[in-house]
Amino acid sequence: MDQVHNNSDLVQEALRSRLDDWRRRFDHEVTPSLDRIEYCSTNWAELWKRAWAEYDELEKDRITSGFTRLTWQDQVEKSRSDSENFMRKYKTKSPTLTTHDWSNVSLGMILEKHLRSPVSADQSDVARALERWYKFREVAAQHPNFGCSLSFPQKASWTLLTHWWSAAYQDPSFSEMAKSLLETARAAPNRVKIFHGEPYLDTETFVRTRKSVYNATMYALFNEEFNPRRWFKHFKELGFMTLSFIRTKAIQHAAAQRLAYTSYAKMRQFDLPDIGPYVCSVDLPCPWLSKEHTKKEKPFYLWDVERKRTVKVEDLPDEPEYCCVSHTWGRWRMNDVPIQGVPWLVPSNRRFDVESLPEHLQRIQPKVPFIWIDLFCIPQDGSPKAEEEINRQALIFQNASRCIAWMNDVTEWTRTGKALDWIAISYLHATTSTGIYDTESLLGPLYREAKDISELFTHEIEIPENEKLLLDQSNPPAVVAVGERKLAEPACWFSSLWTLQEAMLCPSLTLVSRDWTPLEDRLGTAIPLDALFGILNTVEDVWYDDKPYKSWTNGSIKQYSRYRMSQEADPSQRWPRGARLLFDLCLVTRMGNLLESPEPAGLLVVANTRQSTSSRAPAIMSALGITDWYKPNDGSHGKADLVLNCYPLPFVREAATKLGARFYGAGGHVEKPSDKTDALNSGTKGSMMPFTAKSGWFGGIAGVPVKYGYLQEDHLAVKTWIIGQDGSVRIKQAGILASTEDGLDNESVLRGFHSNNGRPIRFIDWVNDLPKGMCMFAVSLLRNSGWQQGLVVRGYRKHWYSPTQRLMKVGNFVIPDSDFPPTTKVDWMVW
Repeated sequence: MDQVHNNSDLVQEALRSRLDDWRRRFDHEVTPSLDRIEYCSTNWAELWKRAWAEYDELEKDRITSGFTRLTWQDQVEKSRSDSENFMRKYKTKSPTLTTHDWSNVSLGMILEKHLRSPVSADQSDVARALERWYKFREVAAQHPNFGCSLSFPQKASWTLLTHWWSAAYQDPSFSEMAKSLLETARAAPNRVKIFHGEPYLDTETFVRTRKSVYNATMYALFNEEFNPRRWFKHFKELGFMTLSFIRTKAIQHAAAQRLAYTSYAKMRQFDLPDIGPYVCSVDLPCPWLSKEHTKKEKPFYLWDVERKRTVKVEDLPDEPEYCCVSHTWGRWRMNDVPIQGVPWLVPSNRRFDVESLPEHLQRIQPKVPFIWIDLFCIPQDGSPKAEEEINRQALIFQNASRCIAWMNDVTEWTRTGKALDWIAISYLHATTSTGIYDTESLLGPLYREAKDISELFTHEIEIPENEKLLLDQSNPPAVVAVGERKLAEPACWFSSLWTLQEAMLCPSLTLVSRDWTPLEDRLGTAIPLDALFGILNTVEDVWYDDKPYKSWTNGSIKQYSRYRMSQEADPSQRWPRGARLLFDLCLVTRMGNLLESPEPAGLLVVANTRQSTSSRAPAIMSALGITDWYKPNDGSHGKADLVLNCYPLPFVREAATKLGARFYGAGGHVEKPSDKTDALNSGTKGSMMPFTAKSGWFGGIAGVPVKYGYLQEDHLAVKTWIIGQDGSVRIKQAGILASTEDGLDNESVLRGFHSNNGRPIRFIDWVNDLPKGMCMFAVSLLRNSGWQQGLVVRGYRKHWYSPTQRLMKVGNFVIPDSDFPPTTKVDWMVW
């Protein structure tokens, strides 16, 4: 017996030794070899499979022998499972780069494509990144066409990195520190350590680099653009999504840092160079629109500034450059009057003197020879020419050399400038370690000066009680936190549906006051609309969230944000009133997220907050690219037979077809009836629509779909859905992910958002709230970059006497990506 026991011990010890030897070889031989091979390539996959096949055999022997697992096996197997799940979830179907893909790849990849060979360097990733950077600068300087060939997001990223490298708007010590870090890492590659996926020499350099959020963000962008290790061609969708996200965050922090450093330089009286306009976006305006032939088409008419008259573009000898003016006037229209130089009568209004407009247009700076403004460049007679020009708004605005938003109810920018000063210095204070900038002494005086309401607001409005939820879910929650029942009404330009379209077609437009004075930073550079909202969103996130930015600086909220901590005793004083209302501008207009991540379904949702005295569809269709339905002069865009009193049915159906499943993904705000079954008895319909019959700031749609993926795949059943004139949707096929009718899997967790309270909830928990006799379905809409999205509908159970089942959409869900559910035949009418 002792002999058998001893033999068993020997076998167990031998097996333990073999397993430990496997782990040693995997950690010290296999893993380094995998790191040197392109991730998920054929050679990588073969080495991975061989290593784990050996482990599986050893584990099989261990189980057969009945020996206890080793302490490290759980951790190693979890790492394996996570890696293989990641590969299944994100591995691309085709690693080949298309023409569209090349417009989104990193700067380092574009450089090597141009050179037709990799940049030579040693095996150090840092060395290759730095060599790519130096070579990129050399090629851009020697070959101007190379810079011109870059796509819109690539040019934006290149400009930001150039500003960072030259310390255009940060303390030079940060840029010099980054250069020294990269040079030292190139000379001593063995010293490099990886923190948060980026190379650093040691913990000290990691901490020093992150003493500024802007500096750390730009260092991350540099590595994403030029470090070859950051690109995995077998995960290109995930790579593009990650690169786009980092570019977006870099643009936001660069804009906030630039405004902050400009204000700080003015207050501390040192000079800064003029580096041109703000970089505002990684996306072209309305990127979903076709860009074919846009450079060949111009407006029918332009306003000749010098000669003060409307001219036909076809009569001009050269292709003219022109500036578009966006403004609002229709809600205050009066009688038509003749204007010298305009070949049609022009509507007058109560907002401004239209007869003095020709003189006003001469004040625009810098001077432009031609201007496009609707009153003088679209015939105001409803003629076919006018209707055709309305249909071409996308071409008109996107071909303009620049665009201006004329805020004719804004008299000056004094109070807005003071609010922005406080916002700017608070950003610098919150995102940079103490001892770099002397911001502490500035915040108190700036706070007192920023208490007055910004000129971007006109008067206060009452907040409806049932809309307090919208404000309660927002950051900053100042309006609700202090118990106020009023919200400031934004300037009229922000409430027009036409100007929303124009803002999306030219998001970098310049805001000008009644006398055409632009909103500028302290260096005199115009602050574009998208830069303004990007700055507001960025500072809001930095100031209120505990992570991730606070851990990048001094590590403790109290250490680096003492000013904010001193105000916590009185929540109403966290923000000066003028600054707080600028943040409310993002909240009320919903423009912040829309400009940061432009999405057509999101635009349709935000359109619900805007006003239009004429038919709504023509006022927004060009920015959406929903124009095939439009037949001038046949009455199809009039006010008769509108879906939910908003849009003609052909417009809505075309929108659903072109937008696909995203059309149905908006977070609707279904008002809670007194009884949970009353909603289906009331006759109210339209829960599936991204708009409601109620427009205005509190228009009933709480959620805005956000573009966060690269490739979208719709469930095939969605394209069979038919929208009715009353706003209902007839569904004969659906991809049902979960249902009360087929039994419920308690492990299937849907991160849904209930339309009444917005809280995350499991589908099974949601079902528990159902009244007797009702049912619920989770229906798949689309898959996008690792996530599957869908909607939840609820209604009465099907009865024999009613073949069509009546349902209502009550929420949305997002879950980690999995296979689409199969298509199921149904007979639903979703109200």
